Parts: sequence; structure tokens; C-alpha cells
Amino acid sequence: MGLVLYQIMCFLDLEIDCINPYELATMINNITLPEYIRRRHLVYATEAFSKLSKEKNQRFVKLVYLGVLLFFSDDVEHAKS
Repeated sequence: MGLVLYQIMCFLDLEIDCINPYELATMINNITLPEYIRRRHLVYATEAFSKLSKEKNQRFVKLVYLGVLLFFSDDVEHAKS
């Protein structure tokens, strides 16, 4: 979840011009996890602004998904004890 939050913050920084697209691509691609092996989730500096909204929304959805997953996995652990 922390990595997703970091990625969202990077996109927000790009949106308010704190970083440039090259820095965004470098920061996000450096923390790419093995689940992104197919390279479809890599961020390219040349497409950063055109895909900003879509990429940011994808990460918000993933954050919500991980939060729900964490909530229910914690709930299952309490039910077992």
C-alpha cells in the first residue's frame, strides 16, 4: 500500500508542477514490482501528461482494493481466534 501511495503522490507532484515527467517516470519505474513484468504499468516520460488522469485513477482504485483486502484479511484473522 505504501508504494501505491508513493506513486499517487508522485502523480500529484507532476500535476502541480513540482516535478517534471522525466523525474516522475524515473521515480515510479524504479519501484516497479514484479507484478509489472509485462511492462504495461511502466510510466513513460513522453506520455506522462496525456495519461496523468488515467494513471492516477488506476492507482486510487488499486489503493482502495488493497485497503479492502487488508480489512477483510484482518477480519478473517480475528474470526479464527
